[in-house]
Amino acid sequence: MFGLYPGSQVTLSNTPELAAAAKKSLIFRGDVSTGWSMAWKINWWARLRDGDHSYKILSDAFAYIDPREKRETMGGGGTYPNLFDAHPPFQIDGNFGATAGMTEMLLQSHEGYLFLLPALPAVWKDGFISGIKARGNFKVDISWKHNKLSSATVYSEIGGDCSLHTLQPVKVVETNASKTVGSSGNNLLTRYEKLNYHNNTKEKLPDLNTVEGYTINFKTEKGKRYTIVPL
Repeated sequence: MFGLYPGSQVTLSNTPELAAAAKKSLIFRGDVSTGWSMAWKINWWARLRDGDHSYKILSDAFAYIDPREKRETMGGGGTYPNLFDAHPPFQIDGNFGATAGMTEMLLQSHEGYLFLLPALPAVWKDGFISGIKARGNFKVDISWKHNKLSSATVYSEIGGDCSLHTLQPVKVVETNASKTVGSSGNNLLTRYEKLNYHNNTKEKLPDLNTVEGYTINFKTEKGKRYTIVPL
């Protein structure tokens, strides 16, 4: 499971069979868990591009826990009034991990490109996020309406090629972009080669959310900001 997240050896685009096996493992494990385990599962489901499932576990993680309540156990996840993760007495893994999971739902960059809104849950119909970092040393702002990208900006900290993946066709306002074929040419966006493995089982694997989307590549200059808008 580490290869799915936080690693990047297991991906939907490069190793779909392994990703489907990871999904089956998550289905067998179930959603009920403690704070730190919830954080892992939020991120894993985000990497599988199932934002609704990530959101379901995130919502469970925000279940209100009264620290004054006398119970047989204070485990099982949830959040105290001060937003500390309620894995008694307190577990920072759950807080940091849930935050990482929300970021993974909105931006991923482990497959050789910056993927905008890869696992947006249906309930986050409109919104924005700003200042999140992506591989390649890019800083990204994203806005969306009606569950679709409305605009984004990419700030290039050090320059270099930027490969961008979206679920709808987009253009870069400040420069020309081309369709990406193969590697983007940015070593900081290098992804792993395909893993060698052998499937010893004939078990049926679950379907994946493998929407193709659109990938473009454009050159950036250090310290410049680039605006992304739908076509």
